[in-house]
Amino acid sequence: MVMQLLFDLPSAAKNFYQSDNSGVAPNPLPGTNVPAHHRVGFMRHHAASKYLNGAHLQGMTERFVETFKMRIMSSEHISDDQWTELPDFQDWLQKELFRSAMRAMCGPHFERLSPTSADDFWEYMRFIPVYGKGLPRWTNRAAYRARDRVLGAIMRWHSHAVEHAGCEPRADDSIWDEYWGAKIMKERYAYATKTEHLSAEAKASEDLAMIFAMNANAVPATVWFVLELTRSPELLLRVRKEVSAARIKLPSGEPSPDPFNLDVHVLGSSALLQSCYAEILRLYMTAALMRSPERNDYILGRWRFPRGKLIVLSSRTAHHNTDLWNQGTPDDFHPIDKFWSDRFLGVPDDEVRVGPARVLQTDKEGPTVTKSPSDHDNTSTKTDPEIKFSMERVSAGGWVPYGGGAHICPGRFFAKNEMLATFALISTAFDIELLDPDMHIEPNMDYFPIGMLPPKPKLPFRIRRKTTA
Repeated sequence: MVMQLLFDLPSAAKNFYQSDNSGVAPNPLPGTNVPAHHRVGFMRHHAASKYLNGAHLQGMTERFVETFKMRIMSSEHISDDQWTELPDFQDWLQKELFRSAMRAMCGPHFERLSPTSADDFWEYMRFIPVYGKGLPRWTNRAAYRARDRVLGAIMRWHSHAVEHAGCEPRADDSIWDEYWGAKIMKERYAYATKTEHLSAEAKASEDLAMIFAMNANAVPATVWFVLELTRSPELLLRVRKEVSAARIKLPSGEPSPDPFNLDVHVLGSSALLQSCYAEILRLYMTAALMRSPERNDYILGRWRFPRGKLIVLSSRTAHHNTDLWNQGTPDDFHPIDKFWSDRFLGVPDDEVRVGPARVLQTDKEGPTVTKSPSDHDNTSTKTDPEIKFSMERVSAGGWVPYGGGAHICPGRFFAKNEMLATFALISTAFDIELLDPDMHIEPNMDYFPIGMLPPKPKLPFRIRRKTTA
């Protein structure tokens, strides 16, 4: 249903998708008899798990950072010695992020073939609440024309890539090429072709879903991340120190003299930056988590969920549970509906920063360091070794911005890298201020429960290059 409503998947492809009841694991579910080349659920899941990790993830991250840095440093309308006023911070940043992420994921020809693709995609995103209602085209022709433009751009890119590089994966394929971009995109097109049931339009819908997944949540999350961290001068000073500490080390052990030569892994190991990252996702993510019992009815207390029926949960319920989350003390109160940079920090002998969960009367020990379910390979360190990033008592069902289990978002590592690297580069290169520092900014609930809620209203701001980094 989502594929049809949001991404215009043709009806014939919908029926083909629904015929695949074999699950996403390498071994089909017992009792199913789906041909191997028709197991689209498994093939999609396998490609994402394989090609959004390890060297592939590193390559995408490096290309994103390189492109984003080049774009913001070559922007001619931002002055070195005076403020430049622009009408909307979100509009400015989301287009730069989209162009940079698309080059990393789809190569340079996507934008060359469709120069208005960034504007077209965010126009499409503006109408997401319209598509979700399933209304006929005549009720809002502008909305459906916006989606048509994005689908047309994808089909042009597909045709160009097939013409110049083919679509059959080879053993000597690099992890990235100029026509397909990241290897995952070529693999996705190849398995879609092998099914013999997906038309050119269906393949475009498939990749619109992929492009949506890579931008619709990560980009507004990054906008919030930069916005929240730059609004407070005290917090900005703290996080800029973390960014400075992430400079690549020279063979001599000294930090690189280039302030933009940053180690994204070190950024991702900063306790403070991790806390801010986790807090942004807790506060503004409203994903609908959908599951269905595959083998037997599922029993939860006195409730029975029949096999094959849909179960829908909202991450917002968990993320705004006042019985779970630490809100500080009466003298230093941090309400659950407000951003608090230190909510996920554990500090010994600190009665406020005790980790993300409420302190229970039965607690006898201080906060422990745990790993987020979406950051298995990260350690939690900071300049002060006593300050730790903590997920104690919230990692199992309390903090679920990416879902969980076999269906956990495979793009979560790239999303985190994008958020941290973007802030690091922007805070190193620019001073940014809202024209009205006291303006009321709130999440746009029109996008509930699709995912990350973007900020509203428009955010007029001013920007200038830093004279010293």
